[in-house]
Amino acid sequence: MDQTIVTKPSGLAAILYYDFTPFDYIIEKTVTTGVLVDVIVALLEVGNLTEDYRGLKLSFKIMDQYKEVLQCESHKLQALEFQRFFQRLTGP
Repeated sequence: MDQTIVTKPSGLAAILYYDFTPFDYIIEKTVTTGVLVDVIVALLEVGNLTEDYRGLKLSFKIMDQYKEVLQCESHKLQALEFQRFFQRLTGP
């Protein structure tokens, strides 16, 4: 299974139009790693917040409309932000 690490981008101005990157491009690794990527997917699973020598980590799985699944990780402060966001989605 492919894996990606999600990081928080440096402060960029919001773009007022949507130019989404197809999930297929991410799976096929045709998107350069130096760009920000917007993906419309379903959130399948969220792991527990863990900590190791690199700091906090939160694992989660997403799936696109073709049922392609991607294992993802967020780290450090982004992991905390994602955990709070995911908890709001699922309720108390």
